[in-house]
Formats: sequence, C-alpha cells, structure tokens
Amino acid sequence: MTAHTFGTFLILLGAILAAVGTFIRTTATDRSATVREQAAEVAKKTEEIARKEQAELTRRRHILAALRNQYLLSHDNITPEMMSGTAPLPKEWVEAELVKLGETWRQDQYH
Repeated sequence: MTAHTFGTFLILLGAILAAVGTFIRTTATDRSATVREQAAEVAKKTEEIARKEQAELTRRRHILAALRNQYLLSHDNITPEMMSGTAPLPKEWVEAELVKLGETWRQDQYH
C-alpha cells in the first residue's frame, strides 16, 4: 500500500467513523427524546388518575356530610361523639341510604 493509498484509506476511515458516531449520537438522542416523551405521558396520565381519585373522594365526603346532617336531624339521643364526627354513623343506616342514592361504594365505618 502506498502512502497516498494509505492516506486515502485513513481519510475514508475517518469519514466512516464520523458517520457512525453521528448515527450513534442521533440514535441515542432520538431514544432519549422518546423516553422523555413517554415519561411525560406517564406522568400526565398518573396526574389525571390522581385528580380523578381525589375528585371521587371529595364527592364521597360530601355525600357522607349530607347523610350525617340528615341522620342528626332525624334521630334522637345523638351522642356528643357522633355530633362531632368522631363516632361513626350506624353502618346499616348509611348503607341503606347509599342504596337509595344508587351509590355502590362501601366503607368499614362512616365518619
């Protein structure tokens, strides 16, 4: 191999290595962008689920507050603990009222 051929070979080899390096960097950048996009989408969906769950919990708390008021107004001999909300409402009564409302969720206790 002559010096001229060897020089041409080195130039071609350098060009090939530069192209491969560019390809690897571009592929890695594309993958990083894809991973970032996927992570952002997962975070967005997680936030949406959390927001919906919080809205449902708030809705249920409002129902229980209304049921507590209804129970307090319609029953005698209410204990101070029940009045303050530290004692649960009678489970059977609350669940009968939830059925009337078409609600299917249940709890162990209703404060």
